[in-house]
Amino acid sequence: MRLITRQILANTVADSWATQYSDKAMPDKDAILIKLCKLGENPDPDTVDKLIGNDSWTRTSCSECGVGGVDVVDCEYEDEDIMLCGNCLRCALSIIGEGKKALPINDYLREVLCAYLPYHQAAAVMELLHDMSKATYQPKYPDLYLEFMNANKCSFSENHPQETNKPYYFTLFTVVSQHVMGDCVEECLDKAIEIAQAKQ
Repeated sequence: MRLITRQILANTVADSWATQYSDKAMPDKDAILIKLCKLGENPDPDTVDKLIGNDSWTRTSCSECGVGGVDVVDCEYEDEDIMLCGNCLRCALSIIGEGKKALPINDYLREVLCAYLPYHQAAAVMELLHDMSKATYQPKYPDLYLEFMNANKCSFSENHPQETNKPYYFTLFTVVSQHVMGDCVEECLDKAIEIAQAKQ
């Protein structure tokens, strides 16, 4: 999953334009490329549109509601790009959890994983949990990670998205901790270390 905005697209237009027309002798396209390059690394999307003559290179739209010009999340599945805007993502979560008590978003998504979901939906939810954890998780014992891993044979594995009894991205196994789960490596290690400390 990745964020797509008009600005992100505008930032890549010059390179994409050069790739699109690199094998063609088209002076008018070359002239546009020169102007695009002069806009710099962070060009205004509206300026890019005016220079090209249309908004096809910076256009974003939601695959579900069709609204254009909004930030979307690209939920890539195989060769298909499924673009969802914030409103549709919130709507999807409300449909899945209709009538349930409001929970912190990561706990809510974990409840979603505990129910059966089609593979590509479950994989998208698990990737979201993984990305959120990498961005927000605060390691508890970072100074002990190397010592713990040297003292214990650590085996990490990614959980299958449809294993409803494992609604986390990773499982870590060590003899001292047995199986512990987390959405990032640091979370797994923290849990394993706490178990090891409790046994001392």
